Amino acid sequence: MKIASSIFLLALLLIGCSKHIPASASRPFFDIHPADVVSVVVKPSHQADHVAEIEMLLTEDCVNRYEPFGRTNHGQIVGLLADGKPLLEEMYAPDHFGTNFTAFIYTSMEDATNLADSLSRK
Repeated sequence: MKIASSIFLLALLLIGCSKHIPASASRPFFDIHPADVVSVVVKPSHQADHVAEIEMLLTEDCVNRYEPFGRTNHGQIVGLLADGKPLLEEMYAPDHFGTNFTAFIYTSMEDATNLADSLSRK
C-alpha cells in the first residue's frame, strides 16, 4: 500500500511540476493605457486574414514611453496590451512607432469593440 501511495504522490508531483506555461508568460509586454489614447476607431476588415481593425491615435507620451521598450526588445516577439488586456499577443517589436497605430484583430468584431471601449475610458 505504501508503494502504491508513493507512486501516486510522485505522479501527482510530476504532473504538477510539468504544468504547461504558455510562451507568452515569459514574453515582454507593452501596455497602452486609456490616457495614452487620443482617439480609437474600430472598423470591420475587408481582408481575409483578420476580422477587424482598431485604429488608434496615441499621445506623444505613449510613443516616448515605448521608445526604451522598443530599443530593448527590437526585433523580438513581444505582446501588446490594451489597458491590461491582450491586444496583440505576438508581434515583432519595432524600435519605435508613431502616434498612428493600427492593430489587426483576428478573433471577433466583439473583441475589437471591447478592447477599444477599454481604451476609450478616461
